Amino acid sequence: MTLEAALRAREVPPVPPPGNAQGTHKPLTNQQRSPGSLGSPGNNRGANHNAEPPDVAGIIADAAQSAGLMPGTVHQTLSTEDLADLAGGTLPPEAVTAHARSVAARWREGRVLDDETELAAAERVRHDPLADLPLLREDRLFIERCVVGRSDRHDLLTEYRRQWLAAADAEGSEIRRDNAARRAANAWLRSAAACSG
Repeated sequence: MTLEAALRAREVPPVPPPGNAQGTHKPLTNQQRSPGSLGSPGNNRGANHNAEPPDVAGIIADAAQSAGLMPGTVHQTLSTEDLADLAGGTLPPEAVTAHARSVAARWREGRVLDDETELAAAERVRHDPLADLPLLREDRLFIERCVVGRSDRHDLLTEYRRQWLAAADAEGSEIRRDNAARRAANAWLRSAAACSG
């Protein structure tokens, strides 16, 4: 379901632009709500009690895709109140999308809240360029020693993957393929990151 279709289904009037005669619109205020809540108390504006309930899973999936996160991750970052408001049609899908994008941007900058550590780590692993390579424990330890604390970590890991795949493709013997790829990628990383091991 598209955002436009979701809005039409809920029959939400357009939001007035900021600073107009009706006042400034602040959709993400949570003055009287628990921390982390996206809506505002008693905000039933646009709720149509006769309409179908919103597709909560679809709204969360769209927001997750927009932010480059997994839907389960976005769902877990929403408070219980936010989920209830979303199901009740009082929390607009745009607020969920804005929230997901905000969380993803904050995580990319390394600003992870204490209760988000496991979620952020799972997303980081998901975006790991080495995730599907047949690395040994020793490979992982060597790679981590070379890239730990570096701002170009992702670039190094991406090039490591490229080196691995190129060497694997060049090796004719399937039996020797992983070792040839491992040797080439590790040699490249050793010189590129100036690490020993």
